[in-house]
Order: sequence, then C-alpha cells, then structure tokens
Amino acid sequence: MLELYGFDRYLHDIQAYPVHSDRYGDLYEIDMHRWIMKVVCVRDSAPEADGQHKVHWLSGDPRARMAHDAVASTFGLRDSDYKPIIET
Repeated sequence: MLELYGFDRYLHDIQAYPVHSDRYGDLYEIDMHRWIMKVVCVRDSAPEADGQHKVHWLSGDPRARMAHDAVASTFGLRDSDYKPIIET
C-alpha cells in the first residue's frame, strides 16, 4: 500500500525530515511526539529484471546520526564494525 501511496508523499505527511545521506542510504527522523524514530532508506545495489533498484525502509537506532550508523544498527553492529566488502 505504501508503494501505491508514494514514499515521498508519506514522508511529507508524517513530517519526516532528512538527517543525513551517504552511500549506505538516506536517514530520516520522525518525531512521534513521545519519542524520536529514525528510518533509513536503502536501495538494492543489483537491479531487478526491469532495471529498477528495489527500495527498502529500515528502522534504525534512534541515536543514529548518519545513514551508515542506522544501517549498521539493523545488523546489531556499531558503525565502526559495519564494513561490507561485497554487496549482494
């Protein structure tokens, strides 16, 4: 449903704002009134059969300051420990 609604439209409607972007993804912050939520948008490195790169939204550590930190947190790692050599 979110793909039909549109990610950009959804981010606007929930008042998410960009915090940081790097080669790992785009980090957004969402103020949920009682807590801060961080989500990171990542894209598959390999294209699908139609040539498009799949987009995934991951919930990251609310203390993350960079997209790299948030992606690392999804693996239970600190940013200094997350250094992928090969992406599949």
